[in-house]
Amino acid sequence: YLVLGRGANLIVPDEGFKGLVIRLRGEFETIERLKTVKKTVYLRVGAGLSLPRLVAYAARHGLSGLEPLTAIPGTVGGAIVMNAGVPGFSISERLSSVTCLASPQKLVKRYANQLRPAYRDMRLPGSWIVLSAVFKLTPAPEPVIRERMRQYLKRRHDQVWRRFPSAGSIFKNPEGTFAGKLIEACGLKGFRMGGAQVSPEHANVIINRDAATAKDILDLITHIREEVERKTGITLELEVVIARN
Repeated sequence: YLVLGRGANLIVPDEGFKGLVIRLRGEFETIERLKTVKKTVYLRVGAGLSLPRLVAYAARHGLSGLEPLTAIPGTVGGAIVMNAGVPGFSISERLSSVTCLASPQKLVKRYANQLRPAYRDMRLPGSWIVLSAVFKLTPAPEPVIRERMRQYLKRRHDQVWRRFPSAGSIFKNPEGTFAGKLIEACGLKGFRMGGAQVSPEHANVIINRDAATAKDILDLITHIREEVERKTGITLELEVVIARN
């Protein structure tokens, strides 16, 4: 089976996915204010809720802490699984707990001190389905929060490569360096296979330049990994998710 958020970092093969696709809707898109403890406000949020809706809700209610997620187009569940974020921030920093379906008859709750978040990975078992999470936020004036949101949106909109369809960053950054820097050093910036192209502006992004197929993108990913490993000895790890059959 495949649990689908909003597909922001998902690549589906041209032949489709041969299995059950699960999408959390309805009661999994709710927000509940739980309590306030020493100027920290706790919100329970369904895993199917989109990040933009969560950030907007927090801003309207004067709750700060999630502004860096303003322009990330995924769901809460997907963001938790991959420990989504921006440079200098990850969603795990604002988590109090996560509730998951571990098996058809078993719910599991993990508190922040029980999680082992890593760069772009919450390290949850692959078979678990995130159902909800509790976030810890800090009261702040709404205008201050919205100004921070505006700054994050501006940074995102200023990135030229976002004018083309993409799944965002393709590879995780290896420790001590950047995937885009390695790809560019291998002479692959702007390299193209079919309709898929390594972005001329950001080498760790593959854009759909001209009716690219999933095969074009996957072939380009394979070529990049092989070239980077051949020339640098570093094996790049995927950040995007590939729905494999």
